[in-house]
Amino acid sequence: MKINYNFLKIILVLSCNNLQAIGQGSYIYGVHMKPGAITNDFARYDTTTGTLTDLQTIPGLTGFGTIYTSCTDPVSNRYYFCSGKRIIGFDMSTGNIVLDHTLPLAANANYYSIQFNQCNGLFYGLISNFSNLSLATYDTTTGILSTVSPNLGTGIIFGSMSFIDYSNSRYVWEYLNTVAALDLSTGQFEFNTTILNLPNELFFHIVYKCSNQTIYGTSANPAITKKYLAVFDTSSGNVTHVSNTGWSLGIYKPVSGGFTIDQTGGIYYYIGTPGFIMLGVSTATGTLVHSKNLNLPTGEGFFLIQKPGCICNTTGFNETTINSGEINIFPIPFSDRINIISNNKELSEIILYDITARKLCQQKFINTVSLNTEQLVKGIYLYEVKNKNGVIRKGKVVKD
Repeated sequence: MKINYNFLKIILVLSCNNLQAIGQGSYIYGVHMKPGAITNDFARYDTTTGTLTDLQTIPGLTGFGTIYTSCTDPVSNRYYFCSGKRIIGFDMSTGNIVLDHTLPLAANANYYSIQFNQCNGLFYGLISNFSNLSLATYDTTTGILSTVSPNLGTGIIFGSMSFIDYSNSRYVWEYLNTVAALDLSTGQFEFNTTILNLPNELFFHIVYKCSNQTIYGTSANPAITKKYLAVFDTSSGNVTHVSNTGWSLGIYKPVSGGFTIDQTGGIYYYIGTPGFIMLGVSTATGTLVHSKNLNLPTGEGFFLIQKPGCICNTTGFNETTINSGEINIFPIPFSDRINIISNNKELSEIILYDITARKLCQQKFINTVSLNTEQLVKGIYLYEVKNKNGVIRKGKVVKD
């Protein structure tokens, strides 16, 4: 089919701008600790306004500990908090509690570094009794903890320094001076790599960027009061600065303070001290792009921060056309507009998602539609075209 670009000039242009907040948006989620209060709260921080808003009281949590961890499920829009003995789930839009499970653990054991696997609906985490470490799954339907790797030796676990690598079906976590990966099915080590720190620096606080399958972390040099964004090579253990510029704010991070990545915007966020500062660093340039002192009262903190992470089914968005006639989507890569032309003279619908499968834009059309994408950041996006028979085309597009 030859595309008539002149015809497209009269297509009604529909905007995704006002729907962008439905996706990743500007929010970072975490636990607002208030030592002087009876309770602590599930809260969100707005990177646009710099405000921290409490959404829901966390039942039964009156203190805070280094064994606490968290994760998200971007598909169901949930934030999960784990105290080591208990998992509580929150709806990230409303703050409502959607899950509250006490784990079937021995008195001397705790469940650490949890991650939710959307592919099978199971939590993955590390059970430790301080003499043995094992990878285990937790099924919220049956309430059963199942061991995957029975004996991983010993390891000290702090905070949420783990992620699931869906592309390679791995559970990855950081402990002491090592980054390790376990096969999700067999529990066998796929790598167990010692971190080769740069001179006078310490690399820590790993996150995983879905779009380029890269591990990022911060590398600090306290002697010269500098911190850098860096990438970690799982084969060699080498640490490489994204930029040698660095920054001097928030050199230290409180234990369990948290760190996360905006998968759409490509910004690495972490809580720095002194002063509980929310800092954001571009993974493209390695430069500081966000800095806001939370101005919390003495003794308060914002911990276990998360933004929606990777999803298990991005591979399910490989280019596919299903009995749909001819559909053209262009230009690819796109910039401020993306156009769809279909041979079918029937009502269809285009849905645009970010890389975490959060819906950004949804529009019905017949034959043709042009979406205004000026406000979307550069990166990978997913799409589906549907009609009355279901999905007729899906795939990935890139904004350049």
